[in-house]
Amino acid sequence: KEMKADPSKCLVLEDSVSGAVAGLAAGMDVIGFTGVSHDKKMAESSLKELGVPFVYDDFIHIGQHLGY
Repeated sequence: KEMKADPSKCLVLEDSVSGAVAGLAAGMDVIGFTGVSHDKKMAESSLKELGVPFVYDDFIHIGQHLGY
């Protein structure tokens, strides 16, 4: 709100459950990142259970997802 940004035009790259919850609640697109997690499988599972549709463990995959 403070930045007057349209949430539907925002992208959140998030590695935490709380951050993903906030992004989803705000109506933003959320991509999960597990590259810094000690337990990547559990982190991926937790993010997907929240409704994060895409979860990657390397930034290169995020770039590919976005078309870079």
